[in-house]
Amino acid sequence: MADHQFDALTLVCYNIGTGAFAGATFVKRINAGESPARIRAAIPMSRKPPEILSRRTGEADQFATLYTAALPKARVA
Repeated sequence: MADHQFDALTLVCYNIGTGAFAGATFVKRINAGESPARIRAAIPMSRKPPEILSRRTGEADQFATLYTAALPKARVA
């Protein structure tokens, strides 16, 4: 796993907790060896509370973007 992917997943885990992280669809996709695009698509599925969707979208963007291409940006709701 690349640094940008690991860092994005670390942020998600910190924000949703280890229990929710362990059961998340994107973790199941990682463990199943699915493509980064399918994993990235599953990150915004964790949207509790609903107001957090912009943060999940930012984490998904970070997961998909190499640090050499762009540094992570905060999203505005």
